[in-house]
Amino acid sequence: MDREEIIQGETEQSFPEQDEFGNDLEWLRYNLSLTPTQRYEKHQRRLLSVMRLREAVRTARTRKTG
Repeated sequence: MDREEIIQGETEQSFPEQDEFGNDLEWLRYNLSLTPTQRYEKHQRRLLSVMRLREAVRTARTRKTG
C-alpha cells in the first residue's frame, strides 16, 4: 500500500457519506427512521441538556464575579 492509498483510506474513514452541502446522510437516514414522537423526545432531551448547561454557566459566572 503506498502513501496515497493510505491517505485516501484515512479520508474515506474520517468523513461520513455527505451530500453536496456537507449534510451527514447516515445521520439524516437514522433520524428519518425514528417516529415523529421519538424525534420530538430526542429533541426535548437535547434541549434540556442545553438549558442545564446554560444555567451551569450562569451559576459559574455569578460565583466568579460574586
